[in-house]
Parts: sequence; C-alpha cells; structure tokens
Amino acid sequence: FGIILKGGEALEKAYRVTTIAFDKTGTLTIGEPKVTDVTTAFGVDRREILRLAAAVEMGSEHPLARAVIAKGKEESASGGGDLPAVSDFRSIPGMGIEGIVEGKKLIIGNTTLLDNLKLNGDELKDAFGRLQSEAKTVVYVFIDNKLAGLIAMADTLKPKAAEAITALKEMGKEIIMITGDNPKTAAAIGQLVGIDRVMAQVLPSDKEKVIAGLQQEGKVVA
Repeated sequence: FGIILKGGEALEKAYRVTTIAFDKTGTLTIGEPKVTDVTTAFGVDRREILRLAAAVEMGSEHPLARAVIAKGKEESASGGGDLPAVSDFRSIPGMGIEGIVEGKKLIIGNTTLLDNLKLNGDELKDAFGRLQSEAKTVVYVFIDNKLAGLIAMADTLKPKAAEAITALKEMGKEIIMITGDNPKTAAAIGQLVGIDRVMAQVLPSDKEKVIAGLQQEGKVVA
C-alpha cells in the first residue's frame, strides 16, 4: 500500500484514535495554488501589482508565493520584461512577507499582518470578504504602506479528499481541519470536503499547541 510503519506502536495505538486532525495545503488540497483574481485599489495598475508582488515573493518558498511568482512571470513575459530583484526580504511566519523592489517597500500578507503593522485595507474590505467566501486565500498588497490591491489564490482539492472524510466519519471519527488560512476561506473549504470543525488562522508554530489542547479535551488524536 506504500505505507511505511515506524515501529509497531503506531498500529497498536491506531484503533484508539477518536479524532483525526488534517492540515489543509498539500494534505486535503494538491498544494499547487493558482492566482484567480487580482483586485486593485483606485488608480493602481493590475500588471504593476503582480510584477512587484511576484518580485518580492521570489524570496519565499511558500506554495502561495510560487503561485504569485508564476502569475507575475506570465504577465511580465507578455509585457516583455523580467521580474526585478528584491532586497531586505523578510518572512513573517503565518502572516506574510516584506521587501524592497525598485526602491519601493512591498508588504504582502493577511489580516493578522495588517493588524500588527497598523495598515488600513478598508477600501477593499468588501472584495476581500467576497473572495474569501469563494474558498480562496486572499492577501493584501501594500506599496510604501499604501493599499495597492488584493491577490486571491485557489488550491484544488485532492480528488479523494471528500470521499476519505466521509469514510472516516462512517467509522465514527471526529474530523478537524487545522489551517493558517482565515476563518471564512477555511469554513468554505471545510464545507466542500464535509469537515464540520475548522480551526483557522493557526500559526505554524502554534499547531502543536492546538493538538495538545485537543488531547487535553480527552481526545486521542491522529
């Protein structure tokens, strides 16, 4: 079956499992998100946002970064140019990234990053909510601390994801999804695969604590 067992303990414990916690990206989804929408703030050029955002994302290895880079390169190729270089790149785990491109300070991230940096994204708040409700991951793009636009990305669910969740539920297992994504997008994806309990906006460093919390509730967690 292509399954490697590291000792017999896993098998001995498996029958006692009451709860199964899934990560989202690359587990329930294929892990290859693609850019679906680019929404710009007033007076900002769509291609310019993608070009600068893709340049900053070159410093990141996140699957979402790869999606922005691919779209940025595609747009740059049609415009006949390469992506510019990024300097002073900084990754903020679970929130976003920042860097300098062509003398401009780029900040790309989620609402948590906006709150932390006291940035205002109100102009595109409605568009942000609408895109999230479509099960898309959305990031804000700021250029020199001014809102430039939104980039929305969607990942494809694995073909057997919903089927696997249904089978596990029939075995009486409680299914939980733990993701760094926002609550609205996470709930939409949970609905698509049939997961009722979704824990969203969990930072990578906090996922272990979340599992420990579930175990304290008396659950045996896989």
